Amino acid sequence: MAEKTKPFWLDWDYDRRNADTGTKSRYGNYLYQHDKSFRDIWTDDPSVEFARIAWRVATGPIMSPPLVRSHPRIMDVSLTRSDWNGEMTADVRLVSHRPQPLGNAKTADGAYYRDYRLNAWDEYEGIGEDDLTRSSYLLTEVRLLWQLPAGKLPTITEVPTGSDAIFRQAVECLDVLVWALNREVAPVIEQLEAS
Repeated sequence: MAEKTKPFWLDWDYDRRNADTGTKSRYGNYLYQHDKSFRDIWTDDPSVEFARIAWRVATGPIMSPPLVRSHPRIMDVSLTRSDWNGEMTADVRLVSHRPQPLGNAKTADGAYYRDYRLNAWDEYEGIGEDDLTRSSYLLTEVRLLWQLPAGKLPTITEVPTGSDAIFRQAVECLDVLVWALNREVAPVIEQLEAS
């Protein structure tokens, strides 16, 4: 069952229900298609890089719909390896309310700027070039940057080989990443939703 009350969750129900005939997991199929990415990990400590690739495969645009689902306010998530200390860093962008000083901001022509809009599925829609032919937009976002807690990712001393081993290790990484992201992002979303 999906944990839609959290910012991030793994949608295993959809994943298993929509797996190819004879397989158990869409995610497993995608991992198999991208196994070269795992084989190309060259670092002495592959833990962060393995987790980063596992996340990238589980999210859009690679998986559509993705295994990792997220709250409508989440616009983007980037997980990278820090050049400073080799740990994983997160960069999460969230849709935010317009700050009060900009509440009545107007364009040079005197029209009010438009804001983000929700579609029928309560998801924030992007603004396309065709939208800009009709209106101007002032969009506000919150950006969270932090290093994930050191030592929380599963320790990988050697990149696993074989589909089953890669799948098991990738799922373990996703569980930790979802936990770590929820830990940091949930309080911010709660505050945005309360205001």
